[in-house]
Amino acid sequence: VYKRQGINAEYGEKVLLTTNPSPPDLNQAISEVSATKPVIGFNAGMEVVDQLNLLYYVGSDESLVGPLAGNFFIEKQKKYAACLNHGYGNSAINLRCSGLNRTMSEQGLRYIEVILEGGNLQSFRKGLIEALDANPEIDALFGNGAVYAQIAKEVVQSDPEKYSGIIVGTADVNLDVLNSIYDNEILFAIDQQEYLQGFLPPVLAYLFINNSTLFSTK
Repeated sequence: VYKRQGINAEYGEKVLLTTNPSPPDLNQAISEVSATKPVIGFNAGMEVVDQLNLLYYVGSDESLVGPLAGNFFIEKQKKYAACLNHGYGNSAINLRCSGLNRTMSEQGLRYIEVILEGGNLQSFRKGLIEALDANPEIDALFGNGAVYAQIAKEVVQSDPEKYSGIIVGTADVNLDVLNSIYDNEILFAIDQQEYLQGFLPPVLAYLFINNSTLFSTK
């Protein structure tokens, strides 16, 4: 649990902004803080919002992402999808991967979750190549971030014959991903509006502290 940069120390003493990527590890700490000051959650942990006393939660329903990705792959007649998990234990990524798994499995198609090191892009690339070599029937890659989707695209392009037929989709968007979609190098991106998820909590905290303003989030 941490104070989000973008709200100064004075505000930080009054409202805590936190993401919750690992509810089993963080729920208790968040509950303890919320007993003494307002807490605004964002980005990860939507699935446990009802268990916490939050002033607001700003985020998207990650359980919808995997099925959307799976349907895109199924439309392209792909039979073996890999979910590239660069943040093992991250609840948002776990929800995406499980949704993709369920959607592929319901159609009798194959699925694998590939655990990769997100903090080291070279290790991520190396691990992805090893996974593709060990599972040559993989024909669809789902990245869980724009940077990782770009690496997946580059790996596929590095050996067009060896990786022929593999398509790439992702969660999250940046300019490189948009250009890759335009160039038909990445099939799709499912955007969770990351910038807004980081921008809105400090704004909501400021309005609450200075104006006692509360908005309905239903």
